[in-house]
Amino acid sequence: MDIINPYERQIRAIENTHVVVLRDVHHFPIYNQDFISPHFEFVLTEKGSADGLYDMQEMPLVKNSIACIMPGHVLHPKSSSEDFQAILLVLSQKILNDLLYHSFSHDFQKFHYAPICILTDSQIEEAKVMIKIIETIAACSEEEQPHRYGMLLALVSVAQERLNVFRKEQDKEWYSNRSTAIFSQFCNLVVSDFRTSREVNYYAQKLNLSPKHFSKVIRQATNGISANEWIDQYVAAQAKRMLDSNPTMTIQELTYRLGFTEEASFCRFFKRITGITPKQYGRPI
Repeated sequence: MDIINPYERQIRAIENTHVVVLRDVHHFPIYNQDFISPHFEFVLTEKGSADGLYDMQEMPLVKNSIACIMPGHVLHPKSSSEDFQAILLVLSQKILNDLLYHSFSHDFQKFHYAPICILTDSQIEEAKVMIKIIETIAACSEEEQPHRYGMLLALVSVAQERLNVFRKEQDKEWYSNRSTAIFSQFCNLVVSDFRTSREVNYYAQKLNLSPKHFSKVIRQATNGISANEWIDQYVAAQAKRMLDSNPTMTIQELTYRLGFTEEASFCRFFKRITGITPKQYGRPI
């Protein structure tokens, strides 16, 4: 079953529907490329396995795993088995923002520390029941289901709280790893501040660390990838996402949106990271 076109069609409508549930997902839309989603995505693996990177960290998907992909972060799918099958629950930016204010624990930070959680069979069945209820309400119009949005927000909030309970033991292990915690905070800062600064010193200062210690910690957390490399790869991935999603965007406009002061500076950066110019990437300059 080819899920790419249905995926793209439904995801494009999410800002109006706020929640999209995709079933029988057998593969990712792209492989061996960085992908940045503007939405929050739960991936519940029912069968098989898949492998990839999330913020340059290994993210293996296996049966009974739930992956939480935060908006703005980098997903790099590498492979999936022939029998891979998953359910994808996607939330709009609006419902995620409201969820941050209305959830009971406000504990979304743990999704940055540990994006993968392995559930028991009984927990998976409970998760599927919750997804089915969410899917049923999401399929209704406001006329069919008064207070549809409020109900979706409440249901997603309950689902998040149950997931927090499911992953309690795993969280203890991740929170005890100081370098992982710092790297997670660094990733979040890059997502929010990459237009403001691409300098390592800026992020070290934000985390109240010396540049030397900060750089050492990031290399420890990423198995040798420097903070500079991570920032550059992230900005390049954002550039590709903007080029792909806005075919008529000029490089001058893209330069401004990414926080570069000059078009020539951005073009040099893009070629240094990707090996090609923005024009060769296939978009107008």
